[in-house]
Amino acid sequence: MKIIDIIRENYEQSGYVRVKMDHRREGVRSGWEVRVPFDDASTAARAARHLLGSNIRCGSTFEKRGRVVLPIYGKDRCEQFFKLVRPKAKDRLAALPDDCDLRLKPKR
Repeated sequence: MKIIDIIRENYEQSGYVRVKMDHRREGVRSGWEVRVPFDDASTAARAARHLLGSNIRCGSTFEKRGRVVLPIYGKDRCEQFFKLVRPKAKDRLAALPDDCDLRLKPKR
């Protein structure tokens, strides 16, 4: 299986996207972030290298609930990630405002 397919599958299965909200409560993080979990660090490292080759710089991996998470920070990088990976739309993306470039067309 190609690494881009592994990235897509892992994101669709249990990935996460956070978008910047205009209103911000104290103590609540604000900003753009995509989290892609992997079963092992070597696959996460392969994914990070592939994304870097596509000019998408990732943050440092971290462990959460026994999985290795690869984060991507920033609106531009998140948009590039979705254009490259083309995952199926998640409910969180469907709730985005119309002027947001992250809106995805459903796969045919």
